[in-house]
This record gives sequence, C-alpha cells and structure tokens, in this order.
Amino acid sequence: MVNRRSSADLAATSVTRRRFLYATGLAAVGLMSACGQAAGPSAPANASPSPSSAGASPAAGASGGSAALLPINVLNTPGANVKALDALAKSQNYYAMFGVQPTIQYITDATQINPALISGSSDVVVVAGVSPVFPAVDAGATFKILAGAAVPPGTVVAVGNPQIKTPKDLEGKIVGTSSVGSTPYQIMVALFKKFGVDANKVQFVNIGATADIFKAIVAKKVDAGPLSVDFLPMMQQNGLTSISQTWVDLPDFVISGTIASEQAMTKKRDTLVRLLAVYAQLYRYMNDPASEAGYDAGYVAAGGDEAGAKIQWQWWKDNKGLDTGLTLTDQQINYMQQLNVDLGVQKALLPINRVADMSLAQDALKLLK
Repeated sequence: MVNRRSSADLAATSVTRRRFLYATGLAAVGLMSACGQAAGPSAPANASPSPSSAGASPAAGASGGSAALLPINVLNTPGANVKALDALAKSQNYYAMFGVQPTIQYITDATQINPALISGSSDVVVVAGVSPVFPAVDAGATFKILAGAAVPPGTVVAVGNPQIKTPKDLEGKIVGTSSVGSTPYQIMVALFKKFGVDANKVQFVNIGATADIFKAIVAKKVDAGPLSVDFLPMMQQNGLTSISQTWVDLPDFVISGTIASEQAMTKKRDTLVRLLAVYAQLYRYMNDPASEAGYDAGYVAAGGDEAGAKIQWQWWKDNKGLDTGLTLTDQQINYMQQLNVDLGVQKALLPINRVADMSLAQDALKLLK
C-alpha cells in the first residue's frame, strides 16, 4: 500500500473569453502552473529561458552498440522541481543510455508552448499541464498527450484562518488562484465539486504564480489557495494550515503529462520513445533513496531552497507521485476533460484517440531493463 503521508508529517521532515484563450494558447498558463512557480519557494518568480544540451557524446543506445545520439528539441516548464529532474537524468547518464540528445529550453511565458509545438520549433513538452490540450485540439491544434508525468497533484489547500477547517468553509471567502482554466484554478473547482461547495459563493482572485498565492495568504489578502508541497516548511513557519491534500481528495486529477506534436510523433517516433524511456527510468530512480542527494542539489541549483527540495523529493517517493508506468487511463483523461466542460472552456468530451496516444509510452517501457 502506498504510504499517503500527511502534510504535517511531511513538513515535520524538515468567462466568455475562456474558449478563445485556450484556442490561442493564452490560457496555457495551466501548463506552467502544473509544476509550480518559476523556481523554488525562495527564488525569484521570473526565470530566463535556459537552453541546455544533455548527453554530450555518442554512447550505447537502448538497443545496445555504439551509435550517435538522436537529437530532439524539448520545451519544459521552469519550476525548480522540473529542472532538478532534468539535471538528475543527465547526471545518471540516462539520455546517453537510451540514445537521445535533447536540447532543453525552459520557457518564461506559457504562451510559448502552443506555438512552439505547432510550428515544430519544439518537438515535445515533457512536464506540462494537460488541460489546455483538449480545447486546443478541438480548435485545430495537432498535438497529443503521450504519457503521464507527475500524476497525482502534490498540492495542499493552505489557509491562514484557523476557523476554516474544510473546503465547505470557503463559501463566502476569497480564494487565490491563477487564471481561469489554469491548474490551480481547476484544482479548486474539482475540490468544490467533490465537497459540495457552491463555487458561486466563493470569490476567486487571479493572484498568479504559486509563490504569489502563498504571499497573498500570509498577507491575508485572500483566505485560501492551492500550494505545492514544497511550500509546507514555509507554511509551517507562517502559521498556515492545510484543509485538503489533493493527492488523496482528487485521485484522478492529472497534474502534468508529456505532450508532443503529431509532426514529431510521425517523424521522430523512435526518438520520442527513447526520451520517454529516459523519464520512466528517472521516475523509477526517484523511488530509490540514492536519488535524494542528486535531486536536492539540482533543485537548489535551479533556485529553490533545500527544505523545499527535501519535502518535494519525500512526497514524490512516499506517494508514487511520478508516473513510472507512464500510461494515463481513459478515465483520467476524461476526468480532466470533464473539468474543462464544467468550466465552459470545452464544449464536449473529445474521443481519446484525438487527444492522446499512449502507444509510445508502452513502447518506451519495453526498453527498460
């Protein structure tokens, strides 16, 4: 049985425009929000694009023998947790092991994602929120979800008022999130739906990034808001408590997945399969205690703090937060689509084969030893 540790235990260890916005990529903030702010809790909110190459020399590929590494252009969200994962994959030589050489660029603006995939300047986004995919595809975009990444949401709903003890208590209160349709916004809507909260009685305020939501709660500008688990030490220091552990309350919520253009799926299928194998191997390694030091170092190097790194690593390990099996179920995909429908940013559920293709993930798993 998976050890679902409480947030207290973890901390102790250390709308009419909605569909238009999605179709044009402006609401792709959900892609960035999926994995937190631009860096860790103590870092500046804005990060510069940081192209990097991994796997500097030819090495044996997944099928054995010596071969040139296959190039692929990767766009990733800029959170310290994502950068730490990429650094760990490089330090463990996983890219070379599976015969790929990614050029990774970390975005500063979520609106870069859709145009990059559509134009072909980037082939794949490894860790991104999946919700904006569905309305974009419905509007004519040609990309699909290939795999799960960080699947259960490693998020708590933080409050500064001790009288607020359940989500139902948020009726009549102010909740800080990001824009309509973003991952933080969707998490709150999903929670309200589950706990019978009348969302019309809740005032939503678009605060922005996770770090800004945290500051707004501390300053009592809002009553509550969703925060990633790496904020737990700072929550404890500032007297904030949690009224929901979303990985328990929303088991079908997909916090992020891997998304690629159909052009890349056609022309670079083998390379994408190998890249997915890298991350499957990495996600498995993250369940090994030996990964903690490397992950923590990468997290801090990306601008996060050590306490946040330890909390994030521990949560991922204890709650199997990274999708080692890669494959999302139809139920998970339709759950996320239904949230879009409920929000009015998507007219109806789209067929699974229009928005996802898990065959590449299944092929990737065959490469693992």
